[in-house]
Amino acid sequence: MDSSADDSASFQTLPLEERLSHKLWKARQHAYNELETVFSRLSIGRFAESGVEKYWKRPEVFTGYVLDSNVVAQESAVKALHGLLDFMVTVPQIRELCQPSLLVENWVPALVEKGMTSSKAVTKETSMACVLLVVSLDDNIVNAIDCLVPIWDKKLPKLLTAALTVHVKLVEQFGFVNVSQQDKMRILQGLVSVLPKMCSHADKTVRNESMQLILQLCTWFDKPVLQELLLGKLKPIQQKDLDKLFESFQGSIPPSSTPSQFVWAVPAQNDAGANDLVLDSDEDHAMGLSGDGNGNGGAADDQPIDPYDMFPVQSILDKLPNNFYQNLASSLWKDRVAVLEEFHDQTLSKVKKLSASNENYSELINKFCSTITSDANLQAVQISTNSLDVLISALRSEYNQYALETLNALLTRSKEKKPTVADSIFNLLLNLSKYYKLELCLESVLTHMKNKVPQVKIVCSKFLFELLSSWAPTEPPYKTLVFSNLTAILSSLQPIVNDNQQAIRNEGFKCVAILIKIFDERELSTYLDKLDNLKRKKILELVDKVEIKAVPQQNSKPVAPQSQLKPAASVVRSQPKNGQSNLSSTIPSKRLATSPLKPTRSSTLNGNPKSSRLTSRSLTTPQLQNVEPPSHFQSSKINSLQTNTLSTSQVNISNRMSHLNEEVNKLRQERQDWLKERNEILSNLNHSKLQISKLNKQLNESETYVSNLQRQLQESREEVHNKDLKIKELEGAVGNADNLISHKPANSPISSSSSMNRGRLTATTLSPLRSTKNLTPQRIRSPSESSDDLPKRVNSLNLNNHMLQEESWKRAAEVTNQLKARIERMRAKSRSGFNNLGVD
Repeated sequence: MDSSADDSASFQTLPLEERLSHKLWKARQHAYNELETVFSRLSIGRFAESGVEKYWKRPEVFTGYVLDSNVVAQESAVKALHGLLDFMVTVPQIRELCQPSLLVENWVPALVEKGMTSSKAVTKETSMACVLLVVSLDDNIVNAIDCLVPIWDKKLPKLLTAALTVHVKLVEQFGFVNVSQQDKMRILQGLVSVLPKMCSHADKTVRNESMQLILQLCTWFDKPVLQELLLGKLKPIQQKDLDKLFESFQGSIPPSSTPSQFVWAVPAQNDAGANDLVLDSDEDHAMGLSGDGNGNGGAADDQPIDPYDMFPVQSILDKLPNNFYQNLASSLWKDRVAVLEEFHDQTLSKVKKLSASNENYSELINKFCSTITSDANLQAVQISTNSLDVLISALRSEYNQYALETLNALLTRSKEKKPTVADSIFNLLLNLSKYYKLELCLESVLTHMKNKVPQVKIVCSKFLFELLSSWAPTEPPYKTLVFSNLTAILSSLQPIVNDNQQAIRNEGFKCVAILIKIFDERELSTYLDKLDNLKRKKILELVDKVEIKAVPQQNSKPVAPQSQLKPAASVVRSQPKNGQSNLSSTIPSKRLATSPLKPTRSSTLNGNPKSSRLTSRSLTTPQLQNVEPPSHFQSSKINSLQTNTLSTSQVNISNRMSHLNEEVNKLRQERQDWLKERNEILSNLNHSKLQISKLNKQLNESETYVSNLQRQLQESREEVHNKDLKIKELEGAVGNADNLISHKPANSPISSSSSMNRGRLTATTLSPLRSTKNLTPQRIRSPSESSDDLPKRVNSLNLNNHMLQEESWKRAAEVTNQLKARIERMRAKSRSGFNNLGVD
């Protein structure tokens, strides 16, 4: 007990600097407490004498104090820092005396990592208060958020919770005030890449703080933006929890006022008589602080964030399915649909941003356009349309190099009547028109409006109406390419307006009505006079109903600006009163009012209103010469020379401007001719491709036909060979028969019993009629018959046998002749079939 008292007595007598770096934590704590007391008693007017500036000029000193290894001493150090910051925010022009960004980079990470993760509740609360105070000295919350980025790679739950809590408080207390658009996108992109992982963290506190941070972000950014970037990545249960947070949220989304505790905002609020630290969001953005410490600089960018700018550039050509182009050219519709569906579902549906500078999409888009134009399967057309829609949304303005081919393909296929396919095609046209503007689409639309298919006319008219309603020219409408092509537009609309189908006429009426609303009725009066009263009445009734989505510039004809009209009035007032007529004095003003290209100072130089850019002589010169006395002849001559010089210069300027206008018109005409030629070349190219595909198809059919003919020829040859073999066999048989006939005996007398027996055997063999089975019972010799008549019966039998042999030889000759005739017919038939096959 005595030793501890001795230690306390020993370090209390040490100087402050030694105690701050003492090895004993009690000595350091004692020094931190003393610093807190000093800061609380500092005089604002005489703080420079105390040497306290060293703590904000060298912020790393207090960083070491906050990182004290002893939790009790650390609590005292954090309290001392809070006392210092509490004093600093009361010092006038403190932002000029210190570097707020340097303070944030040194103190905020230390307070979050060591202070807000402490086991002592007081240390946590004081550390959070210190973070808010030091950030209030800065221009915005950008530096504080940037210095906490390394914490997201840590795994300690309490450290992640501390970082999320700081983010929630920063957004809640300061918002995105005075933050540029680029910094907003960068911060949001970093948070949306981290929050889905934090929302799925194993620690419940981390998950809850992540939800709170998402809620605060939703108060500042549009929900569609966060839906694309963040909310769509959350699990269904997490989205339900977030919906419950929105229901219990008391504030307004977006916030009606911006809570701001920045030091630079306090003087403006005090001057306005405000007692609290609340700054309207519009006023806050209007201040436009740039962070120079003086509140001067450009205003922060208030444009809404486009999620497209925050997506990374992806690649798709390396993810094409195997044999993609081969299957796309297959004659089987199932192969084409399968490969299109695979590429769309597995790759294109996940694409958000592409770049045409990284990959060449010409072949891919050409295949999609060919499928849309010529594929008979509507499912393939539908998938190709959806695929092109993804490519347009991912490439945006970079798609313009492929837009003309796509536009022609869509307008050609607009003849499709199936609602799902027709709607997809029209929606794709509208998506394409966001980046491929009216001036570029006009020629193709007018060309396809001449199509004879009613559905194509309707779609082209609807598309033209949408283009005109969303048209936002960058110059007065009367100077645009659309106005110069107004006659061509009306000529293309003429058949539409006069069509015999009411649906087509109505679309034409709407197009004419919106042209009237854009360019005024007087510009279309000649066209309207050609219509009958009923059609004219319907068109004029639609003029008030149609709406222009984009606000065009003033529709009046170009006039001189107000700055040019004032000198004209001064010219009238400066005219001499000696015999000057009002008519002559008003001529220069009229010329000025209708000549916006004329310099403003040309009418007032030297106070001489008589100069004109058309002539060097003034209309009042003779009268002035008569009134002026002779003594002023020299001065009038000088004035006349000056007038001539000014007039000559004005004429030169006018000639030069007219020459430039001619050059511009010539360039525009050349551009139109080039576009027309380009469209013709592309059209011819597409036609040639179609012809090539047809020829390839015919070639395949011809090859198939030739192969069939060759197979038939081979079969015919085999058949002819078989018939030849059969003919040879038959000829051999005929030859044998001929030999038998040629060896027939002339007369065979029957004189002996042996010959009788041989003849009987031959007859029995050749003629079945002589067989014992065919003999009648009467011809069978019975044993009872007498043997006396045996010679007579033998002679009769020999005679019958001879007759039977004669009949058999005749029948054999007849069969032989029939076989020969049959062989000749078969030969003739074979020769005829072979000749016919050779002709084919």
